[in-house]
Amino acid sequence: STPLSVSDVLPIQSTSPIPIHSSLATPAVGRFDYVVDAADGVADKAAIVHSCVLSSTPVVVSGGVGGLVNPALLAVSDLVDAKGDNLVMKLRRTLRTNYG
Repeated sequence: STPLSVSDVLPIQSTSPIPIHSSLATPAVGRFDYVVDAADGVADKAAIVHSCVLSSTPVVVSGGVGGLVNPALLAVSDLVDAKGDNLVMKLRRTLRTNYG
């Protein structure tokens, strides 16, 4: 498979990164067209994803890619369909447990 770029996932004209602390995610998220999550902590990821769901803001979630030696293995999928990623599995568990 061909390696993906950000423009493959989000075909946009320009971006303006705005860091959001997860404790501030709920009131802040609704102001954006979309959110790209790059948090390392499961609790932070879950708070950001939950806030995006509540505000109907599209979110791109990064999984655990530490030590990935072949970038061609990078895949884009729905969070429910992601396989073989411990960070995503913990995120799904946290979302189910803490946010129903």
